[in-house]
Amino acid sequence: MKDHFAPGERLDLIIDFKGAAGSKITSNDNFARLLEFRVSNGSVKDESVLPPVLRTIEKLQESSAVKTHRLSLDEVDDLVQNPVRMLLNGSAWHVPVTENPRLNSTEIWEFVNPTNDSHPIQLHLVKFQILDRRNFETFGFLAR
Repeated sequence: MKDHFAPGERLDLIIDFKGAAGSKITSNDNFARLLEFRVSNGSVKDESVLPPVLRTIEKLQESSAVKTHRLSLDEVDDLVQNPVRMLLNGSAWHVPVTENPRLNSTEIWEFVNPTNDSHPIQLHLVKFQILDRRNFETFGFLAR
């Protein structure tokens, strides 16, 4: 398991509290308590079983893509280089939708983040798969 997760990243977690009856277990980051489990003293009979294999997902074929979009996460800084605004492809979040995939089609969306911040992306009402993640030279990308 990874030792850290990006903001907005999701995961499923199963915790076995066997042998921890009556205790408090906390999860902390560097600054604050994030989560506390209070384990009951009572006994519980757990007969649940994890499946040996989770649902498989068929990999989409990149060759079936009918369009490729490149979308950048842009940051606007104030006069002393503090970030004050995030943009998607140079547009504010509240502007009308610019990407309209066609029903039952496959598209490739390339998200480029030249900022120093990790930033989650939420896609709604579409089925998607991450094809890969790549490092890139920020100054070269911004000079285009």
